[in-house]
Amino acid sequence: MESYKRMDASNLLACLQLYFSYSKFRPFQLECMLNLCNGHDVFAMMSTGAGKSLIYQLPSVTYRHYGVLTTQIVISPLLSLIEDQGKTRLSIFTVLFLSNPFSCLMTIMNNRL
Repeated sequence: MESYKRMDASNLLACLQLYFSYSKFRPFQLECMLNLCNGHDVFAMMSTGAGKSLIYQLPSVTYRHYGVLTTQIVISPLLSLIEDQGKTRLSIFTVLFLSNPFSCLMTIMNNRL
């Protein structure tokens, strides 16, 4: 017995625009979401910043928008994400320090980095 409403691209696009203020999907997002919304398992291995979070957030938001409560289970390589973000943060620190050491140190002291 199916307790969920099958979603199509127009439902997802409408909620993407309404709740996230994006006008279009990134590559592979829509295909992954349509499979999820139609009862299929999805394995999406994409690089950091490619829009994986939206793949599991938007279907849930869309179902809720149409009055259906659902649960998504997401297995995420959190350590990899932390490492990527740490490298980015270190790069920002290096650029700030090299361009203006005093400003960079003041930023660190004020906990804004």
